[in-house]
Formats: sequence, C-alpha cells, structure tokens
Amino acid sequence: MIPEKLTFTDLLDEVKTIDKDNKSVKLGDAVESSLTEVIQRTYEYSKSGAMDISLKFAPGSKNVVEIVGTVKTKIPTGTLKNEFYQSIKGNLYLDNPEQMKLIGNNVEQINERKTN
Repeated sequence: MIPEKLTFTDLLDEVKTIDKDNKSVKLGDAVESSLTEVIQRTYEYSKSGAMDISLKFAPGSKNVVEIVGTVKTKIPTGTLKNEFYQSIKGNLYLDNPEQMKLIGNNVEQINERKTN
C-alpha cells in the first residue's frame, strides 16, 4: 500500500519549530500565535508589522529530506498615550472639570475655578 503524500497543510502539523518563548511547537501553532500577535500590535499601535514563514530543505540519508521551519515576525511597538483633563490650577481629572456632569437626576457644575 502506497502512503498518502503530505500536503503543505500537513507539514504545518508535522514540522516542529522553536517559538518566541523558546519552546518546541508545531509550525502551524507558531504561525497562528505569531499572526495573532502581529495583528493585535498592528491595530494597537497603528504601525506596520510583518511575518515571514520559512521552510528550508536539506538532503538527508538515502531518500530522506530534512525540513527546518521558522516563523519570524516584526512586531510593531510604540508608546500608549494616556489622556487626562487638566485644570488651570494644574490638577488632573478623568472627566472634563469645565463640563456639566449628570449625577442621578441632578446636574452639577464641576468647576475648580469657583472653589476657593
């Protein structure tokens, strides 16, 4: 009986690689986790990312071929801006102190300039 030939998708399940945590994993699992990370960081930082999947083939003994699979990523990085409102006295607020605020059925004017 002739064994069934392997497809590219089969190789993703059979080829082992080392992931970013230095663990041995299936190439397909490394691709999935890397893809998720690149997409998340691209969205988070609004910068471009990249992922390269590489298969290298080398002759082995007799009719054997050795396959080395790698996944390399370029993960976008950046800084997250944290915005707060400030008053003229230099205090910070989560809400705009110059804006009317609804509390239950009452309306309060939060304005630091009127205090003191």
